[in-house]
Amino acid sequence: MAAAEPLYRDVLAANPKHADALHMLGLLHYQTGRASEAIDLIRDAIGNNPDTAWYHSNLGRILNETKRFDEAVDAYGQAALLDPGLAEAPANQAIALEALERWDEAEAALGRALELAPDNPDLLFGLGKILASRKRFDEAIDRFRRVAALAPDHSEARRNLGLALSLVGDFEAAATVYAEVLSLEPGDIELQIDRDIALIRSGRHKEAIAGLEATLLGQPEHVRAHYSLGLALKNDYRIADARDRFEMVLRRQPNHAFAMIELGGCLQREKNIDGAMALYGRAFRLNSNHFASIIKTMTAIPYGRFSADFEQMRRRLQSAGA
Repeated sequence: MAAAEPLYRDVLAANPKHADALHMLGLLHYQTGRASEAIDLIRDAIGNNPDTAWYHSNLGRILNETKRFDEAVDAYGQAALLDPGLAEAPANQAIALEALERWDEAEAALGRALELAPDNPDLLFGLGKILASRKRFDEAIDRFRRVAALAPDHSEARRNLGLALSLVGDFEAAATVYAEVLSLEPGDIELQIDRDIALIRSGRHKEAIAGLEATLLGQPEHVRAHYSLGLALKNDYRIADARDRFEMVLRRQPNHAFAMIELGGCLQREKNIDGAMALYGRAFRLNSNHFASIIKTMTAIPYGRFSADFEQMRRRLQSAGA
């Protein structure tokens, strides 16, 4: 690159409007960390030759990567107009539109790109992520499955497939998918926990307990693993063991509201209603959005001492605990 730059400048000294030289010098500037100068040079190239789609597309790429997303949308739009067969233009325009949270337009742009390259795994994956972010999980699952079929080693697609399957309640399938990803990324602790949570939700508590205990042998301070093991133990009716785990979580993260709620559920099962209410009150005061989780836990087992009236419960929770 150091040798190329003076040669481009020699061309431009002879012909300052040489569009290809301006374009290539602009790319060289970007590759050597001079983004602002690169944008100016490529815009000069476009000024001298406005009908070359790649100039607009490369300008869009630099604008995208420098977070000038509104300008990138326009650059890619112009590239697509000049070369309707250039799948890269709507594909990368979708990235800029996503950054601007213009979801309908981003989805439409990816749709146009997929018309040109229907079996492109990256495009299918991008569309799947947009669909999932808009809670259209069944459609997202279809796209992620297609990516997995086209690119078996695309672990990100499988991760997202596992998450989408969990969100629609198909925990058995999610656990299977997470296990497949672990065969590609065997040392990923968070992924191991994701698999074990799916096992818990699908009723395979003993498998989840074994997996989480193995994880904690290597990562004994991992809070999420302790919390998830507490869930598995509680679902396996090992209430005292579950209580110990949730207490361990709260020693490490005193404001872990969900651990408070689950620990309250353990105390509730042990007939310690006052202790449970104190924990529910602490969780409620941390964030009143936890109310639904608290009510679900409180009503999971008959306790007989408090009215089922939610407003009365809310008032009681607000004043409960220290």
